[in-house]
Amino acid sequence: MAGLAELVEAEVLRLAGLMLAEHRLCDSCLGRQFAALGYGLSNRLRGEALKVALLLEAFSKHVKGDRKALEVVRHLAENGGLEAAKLTLEKHGMKVKGGGVCEICEDKLSMVEELGREAAESLKGYEFKSFLVGARIPARIVEAEDRLRSLYGIVWGENIKSEFTREVGKVISRLTGRQVDFKNPDVLVTISPYSSRRRVTVRASPLFVEGRYRKLV
Repeated sequence: MAGLAELVEAEVLRLAGLMLAEHRLCDSCLGRQFAALGYGLSNRLRGEALKVALLLEAFSKHVKGDRKALEVVRHLAENGGLEAAKLTLEKHGMKVKGGGVCEICEDKLSMVEELGREAAESLKGYEFKSFLVGARIPARIVEAEDRLRSLYGIVWGENIKSEFTREVGKVISRLTGRQVDFKNPDVLVTISPYSSRRRVTVRASPLFVEGRYRKLV
């Protein structure tokens, strides 16, 4: 089993390195490609950990004389946005090109806290004990991630919609003290991270009242 774990670890780092060599990916979008590997970590932390592991591996090779190792550090700095990688390159007198937005989420996953707070504010006019979060994600975002996974044969990934709804739900729960209910929520919160207009809508679940009629006369 230990040998299998080492093989999986090596494959994960290899794939993460290959993706960052060609694509700009935020921590969340990189980590989400390996979401099924382990529990207790957010995708953001998982992605950051992978970038740090790649940096340590690359710098170790550089110290041993591998001239190509700093190229991996450049990928981490420019495509991964890893601050430690940028500082490493600067220490070696190398300039870092300005990075762009994440090619998958377009940096919208960095707005999770903001969206959650906006949703919590919208919920102040409702009496509820439970809620559920839904998300409207444009087809171009889903298709971009599908292409990436197909290109690198990723089989451990999670749907970006699931990450949005889960992480926004955590913020709402923390701010309101209410819990998520997947079956019978009192209110449904729908987020539209890519909308230029209304990003949060709230809809109360319908209330059904049952009664009996007795005709006594």
